[in-house]
Amino acid sequence: MSPMCSAEMRDYQVPDQIAFPFLSLRRVGWALLALVFLGGCASRPDQPAIEIGATSQPVGSTVTVFAATTRSVKEQKGSVVYTADKAFALSYARFRIAVPAASKGKVGYSLSGFSVLDRKILTRTEFLDQVQTQASTRSSIGLPRIGIYVHGFNNNFPESLYRLAQMKEASGSDAVPILFSWPSEGTVGGYGADRDSVTYSRDYLADLLLDVTKGRRRGDVILLGHSMGAWLTVEAVRQLKLSGHDETLAPLQLVLAAPDIDEQVFRQQMKVIGKLPIAPVILVTKDDRALDISRLLATDRRRLGSLSVDSPVVRQEALKEGVQIIDISELTSIDPLNHDRYQGLAPLFQQLMSRRIGESKLKQPGSFELARGAAIVPAASE
Repeated sequence: MSPMCSAEMRDYQVPDQIAFPFLSLRRVGWALLALVFLGGCASRPDQPAIEIGATSQPVGSTVTVFAATTRSVKEQKGSVVYTADKAFALSYARFRIAVPAASKGKVGYSLSGFSVLDRKILTRTEFLDQVQTQASTRSSIGLPRIGIYVHGFNNNFPESLYRLAQMKEASGSDAVPILFSWPSEGTVGGYGADRDSVTYSRDYLADLLLDVTKGRRRGDVILLGHSMGAWLTVEAVRQLKLSGHDETLAPLQLVLAAPDIDEQVFRQQMKVIGKLPIAPVILVTKDDRALDISRLLATDRRRLGSLSVDSPVVRQEALKEGVQIIDISELTSIDPLNHDRYQGLAPLFQQLMSRRIGESKLKQPGSFELARGAAIVPAASE
């Protein structure tokens, strides 16, 4: 871990300028400084190239992950680069990933030791055939058969790929994992460019959802969007609704983790989407520093991932919009920004998705707090 990742570093607070109702150079300066300063703590793949077949640590397990991406791909001898350039069509691949023995069954910010053992380029038809074949063999009754992960801001391709493999392995889920990767710059200074890239990618994510949900039943597909990827996720769902594809929305379990979405924008999106067959889940925290900085850049507009379940207004809106807001602040954070806390839910996946939990208020709209030990405490009487 970088020397900057000290206790003092983790206690960094966004300055009081966040309360100012106007955008200033001082505000932008603080935001960029905080992003660079806090970003220095990241333990992540620092090169976008993926070396095929190379592994430096003992392998604890292997995970197969499918990927669909709007990134431009550059093939190299013995490696491949998924760039931050925009492609003109989706490309598809299947990866077999080595999870290091030290990381088996765990989630953590470090992705050291993860590697790609092999990669197979797929056509759209091959991709869909293989995903649907694997999904059809899953035996878990009432659990998702397919899981789609849409990463957030400042993510390069190998980081997103290994993160999904890590969550898949730690969760014990047998859902087929699919990474939807959009062309993030993978740098803390690329926030504006990343906003353009998620806008560019929403048609492609909608197309992927149209393909993957065909023939699927209610609850078969869990769609997880993180941070800026949550905005992309909701936009794709909104687009499908406007296009009259209700049959595509029916199988979806929508989960938004630390969503970097303007609160009022989300309300407008949900007016178009309406109430879904399964209530969307919004995972929020009280101390997400990344969303504090996003709010700073957005002239003090509150982000959806920072909503308080203690607010009567939030509770009322959750019931009105047909969504679930779950506070996961009590879970241990795995990163200095407290922005990736949702990954700590991976080992609890089977419990949270079981019939015992599923028959509780988790299936109902409202606001909740997830305490240590995965106890679900309603934040409002219903």
